[in-house]
Amino acid sequence: MVLNLLFKKNILFFLYFYLLFFFLNLFFNPLLSNEQNQQGKALISNFFNNTKSLTARFNQSLVDSDNTLMETSEGSLKIKRPNLLLWEYKKPYDEKIIADGINLWIYDVDLKQVIVKPQAESFSNTPAELLTGEIDIISKYDFIGTLTYKEIVWVKLRPKNLESSFVQIEFGFQEGILAKILFADNLNQTTLIELMDLVINQDIGNEIFNFSLTDDIDLIGTPIISDNRVMQ
Repeated sequence: MVLNLLFKKNILFFLYFYLLFFFLNLFFNPLLSNEQNQQGKALISNFFNNTKSLTARFNQSLVDSDNTLMETSEGSLKIKRPNLLLWEYKKPYDEKIIADGINLWIYDVDLKQVIVKPQAESFSNTPAELLTGEIDIISKYDFIGTLTYKEIVWVKLRPKNLESSFVQIEFGFQEGILAKILFADNLNQTTLIELMDLVINQDIGNEIFNFSLTDDIDLIGTPIISDNRVMQ
């Protein structure tokens, strides 16, 4: 019974996801509605110009090039611009991704193992760079068009850099508030992120974006230490 319910749930989600992605790509046309496109540009401009921080819970789904639902996950996120990110997965595994402005830490809680990489190199031309970057980060993207579907205003952007890790990203706004993010990567995989309990411009202290490396955690990689930063 439980397996049947899960199977039906996955099938229904897949149909929603596939139809959404197909519909958006089929009907996104910058010439369809100038008024609608102006609305989309205003939403994007307001988000990137006025969002200093955001917190939310999220559900994330990944579909591969064969339109097979590969993975679903959920958790919470905190972003403080510029360049600070805390992305916590709670299901189906416990993992933390922390960007402290210099290093990117990927921490497997169960294994007590952390991988550290230079943040600038890891974030370059990725959706994470777009979400956490300076205000002018939006200049690296072309506006493609706007479409309203089921009360969600979708705004589609495409990276100008052809070597970007993804080919397009779509922001879905509901009543002016960011509600969904959909992006397709170079492997023809598509990721949908649904945001809940979104809070914009809450005061967030920088300390939560510091990874505390203790003796019981295995470290893979070498963190960069700046002159004005002390590793904990």
